[in-house]
Amino acid sequence: MREYERIETPTDFPAMCVCGSQKAPLVDTHLVKDAYGHIYVCLQCTKRLARALGIAKGAEMDRLERAADELVQAEREIAERQGMIDRTASALGQAEGKIVTLQAYIETLQGDLQLHKASWEQVFGTAKERVAAG
Repeated sequence: MREYERIETPTDFPAMCVCGSQKAPLVDTHLVKDAYGHIYVCLQCTKRLARALGIAKGAEMDRLERAADELVQAEREIAERQGMIDRTASALGQAEGKIVTLQAYIETLQGDLQLHKASWEQVFGTAKERVAAG
């Protein structure tokens, strides 16, 4: 006999819980009855079964359900924040690349400026000598 498993979408007929619910999640029992078909159990029926068998008391079941809901919400928030971190890291990487490119461009411009400065000093020196000569 296979272990029961949690599923979001039933795949076999009748594709619903024994109570008629199709609301996910469902438990796939992997059991098939000739007159009925594949047997699934919804969350509400699972809670009712646990209470009927004394596995979980009403208040404890409610607490566990709230904890499960909080866990799902926390996982969503973690995924959302991870996405934000990934996007920020990507933007930072792009910005760092632009900074490196701009720094190289600044160094090129500084080199060009030094060449022009030397040329102008030479032109200015020559002009100054000609004015002094007469």
